[in-house]
Amino acid sequence: MRLRSLCPLALLLSSTLAVADPSAEVADLLARADYERAHKVAESWQKREPGSAQAAYWLGASAGQLAMRSGMFKAMGLAGDVKDALEKAVELEPGNVKAQFALMQFHLSAPGMMGGDKDEAKAIAGRIATLSAAAGHRAQALLKAMDKDIEGYLAEMREALALEPANADVVGVLAGRHMAQQEYGEARAIIDAALAIDPGHPLLRYQRAKLAALSGENAEEGLAILDELIALDVYPENFSLDGAHYRRAQILRGLGRRDEAIAAFEAALAIDEDFKLASEELAALKKG
Repeated sequence: MRLRSLCPLALLLSSTLAVADPSAEVADLLARADYERAHKVAESWQKREPGSAQAAYWLGASAGQLAMRSGMFKAMGLAGDVKDALEKAVELEPGNVKAQFALMQFHLSAPGMMGGDKDEAKAIAGRIATLSAAAGHRAQALLKAMDKDIEGYLAEMREALALEPANADVVGVLAGRHMAQQEYGEARAIIDAALAIDPGHPLLRYQRAKLAALSGENAEEGLAILDELIALDVYPENFSLDGAHYRRAQILRGLGRRDEAIAAFEAALAIDEDFKLASEELAALKKG
């Protein structure tokens, strides 16, 4: 695949590619940090298919992403949309673990004045456990985090990993924890075990590239992975395009390719101008 040009026009054109699956289209727009457009696509989909649990889920998910990046008044208005849409998704498809999980996260993160309810979150965690043992551990992990029980949180995530060793969300949390503590061997073991099960998973491959960016090891392999991911025509759910450019910049900086690293940091900031770490590292690189 050809690496996408980083010029603004090319980025705009690439974001207008026709996507047959509306869930893939919304996920792709969220990955590009085009939250307003993602929400509009989800709204149109839900209006076309009011009985679709998937449409309701993506309407709630996109509204949630938009709310987190909006001012207080807009966020308050969107909070009701998130809650209503996710409740509708759960009503239409009670066995949808992803929708149940998203609704639980809403109740944990939203203040009471916006509809959040910690007791309801605990009830949802119980329902999730009846649907999936691994997801049940992840739900309990969130409750532990709410209580600031970090060890309990990590213990529950390890239980989830034992049941689903290739779950990208769990791998990202636990490998990321080891990376933050510079325990690169431990992080690599988790990532490699996951990739042995699902070698093509883009989010698992991204974790390997992130490890290369932070450890400085296997830099060329990490760079190749990021180039391939950035060149995708449609980005997968939970992918972050600005994050991919940011990790690419870190690898290039480590390889001594200063000008390319600067361009990669700038590409990340072109997608999200509020990307603080990218801005700080870019300034330091230019100064140095």
